[in-house]
Amino acid sequence: MKLKLITLGLMISATLPCVARDLTVGNATELRTFLLTGRHALAIEPIPAQRGCGPGGCSIDLGSVSIVPNKGKLLDLTSNKTIKIRQQTSGTLPKLDWDPFGAYTVKYSGTQWGTCLEFTHAGLGKSGSFQRWISVILIPRQDSKPAPIAYRFIGYWASCDVIMEGRQPSEAILATLEPVAKASDQLQIIWHSCTSLGCTTTKDSRIVSKVPSSENGSLQIQRGKTQ
Repeated sequence: MKLKLITLGLMISATLPCVARDLTVGNATELRTFLLTGRHALAIEPIPAQRGCGPGGCSIDLGSVSIVPNKGKLLDLTSNKTIKIRQQTSGTLPKLDWDPFGAYTVKYSGTQWGTCLEFTHAGLGKSGSFQRWISVILIPRQDSKPAPIAYRFIGYWASCDVIMEGRQPSEAILATLEPVAKASDQLQIIWHSCTSLGCTTTKDSRIVSKVPSSENGSLQIQRGKTQ
């Protein structure tokens, strides 16, 4: 009788659907691994910074792009024209600390796709949990020079090393984690597909929540079908 009950229990468990457990990620590296699963990351190469000051103020030159911190703007060094920054994250964005902590050339199959910059934020953006929110600026190339428009994103543990291949060599995809609503603890994965002509966004249906009382900012990500 006992054997029959065990057998019956196994048969019932075999017919029940398998529910995947939510995934917990504890840092930016684990988040990157999760976001890139099943995708191909684009190669990024650090750009050495050249800093200098002149009559017009100080600048940080990064390849063909220059940052003018006191004016809060980007310049195309091939034409000395301002690169406009288009906000891709909704709402009022915090002010940038215009000295980037990361600057990279983004390559697609060995060809330069553009430039990616990583920034923290001024004021409170440098303290406590606010440090986990990063601004990423993408500057695609157009006709072998920086495009006239760059794109700014803000995400939880956002990073240039989460840029992946798009459907064609002109397209790169950046994944970010952004609030579902203002002041919400619940986040959503946003897939930004960008070319030199603009960016489109796709919202992921999976729910991302901050782990309560986590000291390192861990996240719990609902498993399910990827976008």
